[in-house]
Amino acid sequence: MSSTPSQPRAILIVDDDPIMLRMLDTLLARLANRIVGVSGGARAIESLEREKFALVITDLEMPDVDGFEVLRAVERTQPEARVLVISASRDHPGVELHRKPLDPARFLARVRELLEAVP
Repeated sequence: MSSTPSQPRAILIVDDDPIMLRMLDTLLARLANRIVGVSGGARAIESLEREKFALVITDLEMPDVDGFEVLRAVERTQPEARVLVISASRDHPGVELHRKPLDPARFLARVRELLEAVP
């Protein structure tokens, strides 16, 4: 399989940690045509209202608008988008959670699976 997507794919990354945003941008650069990194939930919701994303990767615990609100915005605005949650905190029922620090190989494999499943 090629590392370049066959259709235009955009990924939205939401995290209040600028180092995590840069790391994920670098890690995912070959899997998407466009990566948008935003530093909080409010900016993520604005992005979801303006642009279509194949995948949304969000932290749960952020100071302005939390990741659960971002998840609700994805459901409301882009129900076909896939979602991955990253967090340093405990597990949350009903959410596919990848704990920080991330295992890059495992995380990339899951991102690839989700992008392949996008209609």
